Amino acid sequence: HSIDLSAPDVEIKPLHSSILGQEHCFQVSTTNGSKYYSCRSAEERQRWIQHLRKTVEPSQEQTRRTENSLQIWILEAKNVPAKKRYFCEVCLDKTLYARTSVKSKGDMLFWGEHFDFSNLPAVDLITVNIYREADKKKKKEKNALLGYVHIPVSAISCRELSERWYTASSATVGKAGKDSKDGQPLMRIKARYQTVNILPMDAYSKLTEYLSQDYLALVEALEPQISVKTKDEL
Repeated sequence: HSIDLSAPDVEIKPLHSSILGQEHCFQVSTTNGSKYYSCRSAEERQRWIQHLRKTVEPSQEQTRRTENSLQIWILEAKNVPAKKRYFCEVCLDKTLYARTSVKSKGDMLFWGEHFDFSNLPAVDLITVNIYREADKKKKKEKNALLGYVHIPVSAISCRELSERWYTASSATVGKAGKDSKDGQPLMRIKARYQTVNILPMDAYSKLTEYLSQDYLALVEALEPQISVKTKDEL
């Protein structure tokens, strides 16, 4: 498939496997529509995305820019009927980015699924929708939206991960939805949104040289001094 990379507002982004039901895919969107591509590995996909982005913006590495990323864990839900099956959708500014797997509600309803999105456009709102899966024995039954959680990006834009229980808003419109507020699902979500300023590549030349030559001395100095959590972030 041909791609018009000279078209205005070209967006190139990786797709979570739950969107197309296939691993290692990416999407190229222009004002003329979208195309989807599948790669053989995550590394191959990353190379394609990097090359395409460089083609769209050849001077990207020579200019200052910002990169946005989101880490989000859909952990568990409460206050939903037992013996049913549920899944969640993760939407950024009303655009679907991922779905969880389907889980049954027994003693608890737990997903514990982690999603990591990078190279995002500027995002204002994260929405997590919780659905009850349709009974496959009932052909006319559809997946039912039970509720949704809105998380403003401003509430999770920090260095530390933010974890809390959220009360889902009702998917029912009108008085019935207001009356059922106490019976809405509760969802435990952990998330962090980050905006990182990146300088032109030349600004990092001395740091890159130092890390490539003296990394062992640096690691030996840091290893006993910093916590496991800090090591993970570093």
